[in-house]
Amino acid sequence: MPSQLPDYGDSVRAAVADYWDVRRSQADKSEGRGVFNTGIRAEVTGGRHMHASL
Repeated sequence: MPSQLPDYGDSVRAAVADYWDVRRSQADKSEGRGVFNTGIRAEVTGGRHMHASL
């Protein structure tokens, strides 16, 4: 009996897009508050990059 996975393509694309949107918005918010971090730190220190719906 062959097993087939559901087509998660659209869900994965949406999740990846949300991840990058949240990272960009966190960097923008940090910069707006006058907080400038080295490298990509501002993108990930907000903690929401894995919880776009929050």
